Amino acid sequence: MFSDEPVRTPADLPRDACYRHAIFSVPPGDSPFWYIHWGAFTCRNSLVFASFARRILQRFDLLDTPPPTKPTILWVSRRDSGTRIIPYEDEVRAWLQPHVDAGRLELNIVSLQADLPSFRDQIAIARRSNVMVAPNGSGLMHAIYMAEEAIVMEVQWLGGAPEQFRNVAKAAGKLHFAVRSAGPEYNYNTGKKVEYINVTLDALKDGIRAALVSSAHLTC
Repeated sequence: MFSDEPVRTPADLPRDACYRHAIFSVPPGDSPFWYIHWGAFTCRNSLVFASFARRILQRFDLLDTPPPTKPTILWVSRRDSGTRIIPYEDEVRAWLQPHVDAGRLELNIVSLQADLPSFRDQIAIARRSNVMVAPNGSGLMHAIYMAEEAIVMEVQWLGGAPEQFRNVAKAAGKLHFAVRSAGPEYNYNTGKKVEYINVTLDALKDGIRAALVSSAHLTC
């Protein structure tokens, strides 16, 4: 990230490439971002995160993407995964559609892997968004590529660690808040999967209202 060498993806390299010096993403699973017992995370607007995101955005010619001129929601869907799905996608779409039709906001409900298998396309839609609605999971790492001063609304299930992506958003200079599951549901001790996160439609609407008001004083 602090190198003059160009960013390369595995597709750019021969199959028998030998890695003598390499930097791999941010951050690993044993870092303080992932563990609750590290306590309060005080880093904000991390130079490491900013530099990493800048390098990746430059690599894909996305750094100078103009910021959205209206609230632009990226809803990260897990509808095809069978687990940790945010419910009420159709109802939320119908609720927001009049505002989309009136040109007051943009809504993109996408499954990052199913709808946008290209990593560049995933980063590009994040870069064009200033509001993200996503379940607890690795898709929230795309927040580091979002427009400046973007808002991240995390839908948390009870089996996940609530500090993980709050810390990521904070380090990336984004505003983060959570809509938490009412439970009870999945936990790692039972091995039972949760299909839909246990949140109400009203809770989702309240969270989205808060995000929109924060981003553009828009009332739904």
